[in-house]
Amino acid sequence: MPRETSDAEELRRRAETLLHSSLPGDSPANAAADPQRLLHELQVHEIELELQNEQLRQAQAETEAALERFADFHDFSPAGFFTLGQDGTVMQVNLSGARLLGLERSRLIGRRFGAFIFAAGRSAFDEFLRGTFAGDTGRSCELELVVHAQPPRIAQVSATLSPDQRECRTVAVDVTAQKQVVQALRLSERRLRDVADVSADWVWEVDLTGRYTYASANVRGLLGYAPDEIIGRTAFDLMPDNEAVRVQAELAAYVRRGEVFRDLENIVLDSLGGRHDTLTSGTPVRDAAGQIIGYRGVNRDITRRRRAEEALKASEQRLREMADSLESKVAERTAQLRTLSAQLTLTEERERRMLAQDLHDNLGQLLAAIKIKLTSLPGNPLAPSIREVVELVEQADRAARNVGQALSPPILQRLDLASALEWLGEEIERVYGLRVHVDLGECHKHLAEEIQAVLYRSARELLINVARHAAVRDASLICLCNDDRLVIAASDAGCGFEPADHFGAWSGHHSFGLRSIHERIVNLGGEVDIDSSPGNGTTVTLSVPFFVGQREIRDDPHNTGR
Repeated sequence: MPRETSDAEELRRRAETLLHSSLPGDSPANAAADPQRLLHELQVHEIELELQNEQLRQAQAETEAALERFADFHDFSPAGFFTLGQDGTVMQVNLSGARLLGLERSRLIGRRFGAFIFAAGRSAFDEFLRGTFAGDTGRSCELELVVHAQPPRIAQVSATLSPDQRECRTVAVDVTAQKQVVQALRLSERRLRDVADVSADWVWEVDLTGRYTYASANVRGLLGYAPDEIIGRTAFDLMPDNEAVRVQAELAAYVRRGEVFRDLENIVLDSLGGRHDTLTSGTPVRDAAGQIIGYRGVNRDITRRRRAEEALKASEQRLREMADSLESKVAERTAQLRTLSAQLTLTEERERRMLAQDLHDNLGQLLAAIKIKLTSLPGNPLAPSIREVVELVEQADRAARNVGQALSPPILQRLDLASALEWLGEEIERVYGLRVHVDLGECHKHLAEEIQAVLYRSARELLINVARHAAVRDASLICLCNDDRLVIAASDAGCGFEPADHFGAWSGHHSFGLRSIHERIVNLGGEVDIDSSPGNGTTVTLSVPFFVGQREIRDDPHNTGR
């Protein structure tokens, strides 16, 4: 009441102010008669009424504007507003409600709301409506609606009673899209769960404390635990103590940075205590605000693969040991064969020398005696025939000496290898016209006669090949040695050749040839190197060691032949 009194007083004050401003004469207090005072009061009251009417018009305009705003809000609200009678008849509906059911508002008024509900949901709606009119206004229900010429929609419906309790104000919110999203999400989750359950890997989820909140069904096949036995435990509860400490420290760094981790190797124990090698990968799980609320990932059992890798490594180690042993044995046998080959070559040279000696001592002396006997027959009527026989004997003697020289060069019996090579250079120039420049280094090693014979004949064959095939007038012959090897090199600036294509082109008709030289030098543990190309001359290098198979290739003083 004080507010109403204050408003009335304010109206009267304003009315008197307006009246005084319109009547510039004496104030009512100076009036002489009562009618004038009454007139004054009536005028003031009239002005009060006009002011009140102005206020009412203003309030009406504001109310109409508010009603218009409410009507707009009511009609264009995302939710459908329905006024329903006790039997469910639609008495009022906004535009959103009409759109929800796919009909104009005029076609909805007077129809029962239940007619737009699928049969399976009508009993639930009837129960909801009865409960609402019984005063239970805190209830809601979810209904599948029949929409005219459109797919069905799902609405969340809630209601409240009107003040006279003869109607209920009903709100229907279209949740079709949300339901579809939820259904798609559930379907996706179901698919993921199905994939996780049939996968060979174990899929898991943990919260921020590291405790499992989900474990796929195949954890039973991996560790022997049912999924619900894993829930609430941590991964470290399933590890040996020292392994748990190591893995926890490593995982803490990823979690602190909020990073994905991949293929983290770790050991877990199954329900029987068996050890399993696993690879763990995980990714952060975030809430709507982007905050990490846990991790989701997968464990892959690599126990069989790890055992196979270990078995493979062990097998490879055994193979390496066998290969090393075999290599050692091969090297040992190779050394033995090289020693035997060297001894075979030395023996062959020794036999050549003995055969040459036999030819000289026996056959040569025998032929000389025959010649003496024949020439000591004077006056013999067979003299012409005897002279022919003497000539044949001389030919046989020369042939025997040639064979002996071929078997064992007699020059080596008088000179060492270096001197023999110098004599050889002079002999090649005398016989073939090839000037040979001999360069001999100092060599204090004493080689066996057989080795000297092989090297001498090889050098001779190389120089003869130069004279016959190189088309030059000069050649060089070098002989050098160090502490463990002796090297002989014959070179020319002639036509050259392609060793790969013409390795046998130098093979002399009555000589060793390159193949024979190569075979004999290699048997001594040496090497033959041919450096040649068409138009660029040729250099053939022979290299032999002083030791073969830990034995010095010297003459054996206890094996002097016959």
